[in-house]
Amino acid sequence: SADWFICQEGLEHISDQAGVFREINRVLKPGGRLLVTVPNYSNLKSRLGYLFFETECYGRDMPPNELDTVWHGDREEADREIYFGHAFLSGIQQLIFLGKVNGFSLERHLKTKLNKTSLFFFPFLYPLIAFVSWRTYLYACRKKHKAGQTNYKSVYRPLLKANLAPRTLLCKNLFLEFEKRESVDTARASLSLGKEQSPWETVS
Repeated sequence: SADWFICQEGLEHISDQAGVFREINRVLKPGGRLLVTVPNYSNLKSRLGYLFFETECYGRDMPPNELDTVWHGDREEADREIYFGHAFLSGIQQLIFLGKVNGFSLERHLKTKLNKTSLFFFPFLYPLIAFVSWRTYLYACRKKHKAGQTNYKSVYRPLLKANLAPRTLLCKNLFLEFEKRESVDTARASLSLGKEQSPWETVS
């Protein structure tokens, strides 16, 4: 029955993120909007952190662990429910996928505050990221073409675009606007070869 749903800095604390998207779909009207903000695990600083130590911020934070990532545990009560910190960070590709399989299309990727470290590394790393991204895209397209599939570009091009977008690589947070296009059951029933549509058709 809702027109809008806002999930602000919450998904990174929840293990069942697909379940969150599914439940939000249930309460939204057709055409309803979902706004999601999360720490940007796809920016250059986070990518370097994962490369060096599988951590959110290289040189500063440790990877998820029982000392730092359990925020509200009680050692005296082993069965007490705990609250996780940034244990379940998702990048932009994962969020696009979770939205798609739960009936959402990504309509807008909004700009947030720039990360200074990412901005510093951008001139050095962007050419390499662009080269590898395009190479991967072309290889995947050739593979699908040889298999006789025809819809691969409508699926792959938006993923390439998302990976190379400056907002993805430079912003401190991801701020995404999804639209509910269909129910979860309908979306999952259509997930067969030849039926997938691009979740980024109208991204500006």
